[in-house]
Amino acid sequence: MIQIGLVALLLVLLLHRRAERLMPRVREWMNFHSRVVDVAACLIFVALIL
Repeated sequence: MIQIGLVALLLVLLLHRRAERLMPRVREWMNFHSRVVDVAACLIFVALIL
């Protein structure tokens, strides 16, 4: 399974300039929707445990 940090690193390495513009927008979205991100992370961990 690919880790989230690895996905971000691959985006930066592969997309260069586009990733530099995209990453701040992704960070803002994740900050604004932090509850959704938290719930999704919990669901992923529960699925992995089961």
